[in-house]
Parts: sequence; structure tokens; C-alpha cells
Amino acid sequence: MPVTASRSSRPRAVAAAFLLAAPPLVSAQQAAWAASTTGGRPPIATRIFSEYVSASSLGGNGAEAGFYQVGLQAQVPFPIVGPLSGSLGLGAENRGYTFREFDRLYPGLQSPLDQVIATRVAPGLSYRIDDTWRLFAGASWLTSGGEGTSISSATMWGGAAGALYQWTPGFRLAFGVTAAQRVGESVLVVPLLGFNWQIDPKWNLVGGNVADAINGPTLGVQLSRELSERWTVFGLGGFVATFTRFAPDSSIPNGSLRNRAGSVLFGTECRLDDTFTVRLSAGARIFQQYAFRDASGMQLTSANADTSAVVALSVRAAF
Repeated sequence: MPVTASRSSRPRAVAAAFLLAAPPLVSAQQAAWAASTTGGRPPIATRIFSEYVSASSLGGNGAEAGFYQVGLQAQVPFPIVGPLSGSLGLGAENRGYTFREFDRLYPGLQSPLDQVIATRVAPGLSYRIDDTWRLFAGASWLTSGGEGTSISSATMWGGAAGALYQWTPGFRLAFGVTAAQRVGESVLVVPLLGFNWQIDPKWNLVGGNVADAINGPTLGVQLSRELSERWTVFGLGGFVATFTRFAPDSSIPNGSLRNRAGSVLFGTECRLDDTFTVRLSAGARIFQQYAFRDASGMQLTSANADTSAVVALSVRAAF
């Protein structure tokens, strides 16, 4: 049954802002730190990725929801002057949603979207103080909308600033603040925190951003173990949220979808050579919430989906 129309709560909006604005806390910052301590240049990194989330019951009344996504990301570092360096993050993603029997979730309405295009541009700055401290700041411009959506209506802005601190040789800490603004709404500012702990030569624990995506990071914890120079196994639990604008000709004209999900995944990484790394994982989305809103931001209906199977594959290259 439809939920009575209401405005979104501030805690949920704060969570969305954190997801949209937070910069990478693992891969990009780890590479930057390695470069600062060895004197080398962080590599240009690219990633092709895909994920499939199987359809599951939505709302328990016969409706179903599932999706797939494929995308390409790139992180390009460059020197500026002395200890000051910059980076440019770029990304594009296609998501295909399947909503079956949507009118059972909200009587009288058909599925509001099918294909979604998301793009992101994220410039950043980094200033190395010494071998212990590094400051960073960055901005993010993101669009996410169904086919036919205008760029202005699907645009979100974000930014972050903070510091990286090398507490011990095996423990790095990132902290700061993030801010995000969706068109027509107020700015939200929330804290940012993450860590990377090399427990011993084999075991590594990361908290914060464990899987940076086009729409923002997956916030959670990842534990990994190196089996050999080539193979690593890992397990992670994470939370991710996306915002998508509907097209004017959608069954919810110019409305939006908020999708929040918590996942548990297990997988392996294979380092093929000095350039290419393949990562394969599988698991389940144990929590999924779909919230549909009209053009004014009023919530029309919200429902939780049952557990879905997840399979993900990515190929990372560093040059």
C-alpha cells in the first residue's frame, strides 16, 4: 500500500549528502600516500565495472525490483607546484532497472523509469606537509537521471576537505567534513572519517570508503588477506545510496528515486601484472529501500525489497 505523502527526514538527507560528497578514502588516497613517502607519482587509474542485483519482492504485494549497472571510471593525478598536487576523477555509468507489477506498489502508476545515465566529475587538491600529514580538498559534480531528463534537474553538487594522518607505519587515518547540495535544496554538512590499517604483511582492514562508485562511496568495512603476490581474498559489508531523477514523460513526471542498500560481499582479486587487476565478488543485498517522490519532493510511496543476490566484476588498470 502507498505510504502517505511526506517530506524526507533530515537524518536520511544527511546520509545521502555524506554518500554524494565523500571522496575516495582507500584507493586514491592510498596511492597518493604511497607516492608521498616514496617520492613517486601516483599512477593514472582506470576501472571498468559491472554489477547485477537480482529481482526480488518489493513491498510484499507482488511488485518486484532489480537492476544492473556498468560503468567506467578514471582518476588522473598531476603535479602543480612543490608539495601541491591535483587530481581529476571522471566517471560514467548506465543502470538498467526492472520494476514488475509496479501498480501493485502504487495503484494506477506504471514503472517510472528503465534506463539511467549517471556521470561524475570530481577535481581535487592535495598538499603534502611532511611524511605524517597531508591535506586534501575536492569538489564533485554529479548527474543521475532517466532517459530524457534535463541535466539541471538531475544535477547534484558536493565537496569535501580534510587531512590524512599517518598515525603509525601501518595505520592511516582520514578525517574532515563533506557538504552536498541538490538543486533547490539547502546545503548539508556532515563529518568524514576513514582508516586503513595494515594489521600485518598479510591482513588489511579498511573502514570508510570501501568501493568508490559513480554516485558516491560504499561506506563500510573491508577485511582482506593476501594469499600470494598475485591473489588476495576479501569480505566486506557496506552501505550505499543513489539518487535518480525521472524524466518529464515518466509516470511520475520529474520525480525521483532514492535507493538505499546494505550488502555483504565476498570475493577475490587477481593481480595479472603491474598494470591490470581483476576483482570478482558475490553476495547479497540484505537491506534495500526504494523511495519514490514527486517533482516537489513529496514522498509518494516507500517500500523495502527482499534480499537479492549480487554479482560484481571489475578490471582496474594503473599506468
